Amino acid sequence: MYVATGQSADVFAPSGEFLGSIKGPQGMHGVAFGGQDKKTLFGIVFYGGWGTPSARNRVVAIPMIAQGYTGRAK
Repeated sequence: MYVATGQSADVFAPSGEFLGSIKGPQGMHGVAFGGQDKKTLFGIVFYGGWGTPSARNRVVAIPMIAQGYTGRAK
């Protein structure tokens, strides 16, 4: 399981044990593995002032050595 913390994705084993963090840009609030080989971590990053016309989200791609979950076709 991966949990976005605002600047990293925390990684947990199925047992709940904390395994580590994957650094990302400030404002990262959602993550998912993707790509053909599931070795790209996609993160949603918020920037701009909250509740203002400049507020935006963007998607960033973080290349990984580790592979994400491959048990389902997406």
